[in-house]
Amino acid sequence: MLPSNTGRKRISILGAMNPISLQFTSIITEDNCDQFMMQEMLKQIRIEYSDHKQIIMILDNASYNHAYSVRDLAEELNIQLKFLPPYCPNLNLIERLWKFMKKKALSSIYFPTFLDFISAISNFCVQIENYDSELKRLFGKNLKLLKRFSITAYHNLDT
Repeated sequence: MLPSNTGRKRISILGAMNPISLQFTSIITEDNCDQFMMQEMLKQIRIEYSDHKQIIMILDNASYNHAYSVRDLAEELNIQLKFLPPYCPNLNLIERLWKFMKKKALSSIYFPTFLDFISAISNFCVQIENYDSELKRLFGKNLKLLKRFSITAYHNLDT
């Protein structure tokens, strides 16, 4: 018999990846993603890229990404928001990262507690530079389109 968890808890990850430098920014929470979490993400990204050069973020079409408060803050922080066409998850590069994370941090592993599950996700996010060579192959060599390029997506993970 294989051990399994009872109940259903969820964490949400809002992540942004620069596929050229492989710099990763994330917010992990047990709450659902909304416009306020997205605003926090924009602030965090601007802190990490503090040179005040324009940042171009490519986003999916989640409703919170289109909120006026998010757009206003992005403009204030000199972050240009670009949206992917609807129903094109294959164009959203962060989805590659989520799949890779599941493979490296979650696949075939039993987590006795929800805290262990969160810890595995957090450790992956904090130690992502350990996977640089694999991530370079994952994102490919032909991403020289933009100087500042971030992809943001919200991802739910269930235990």
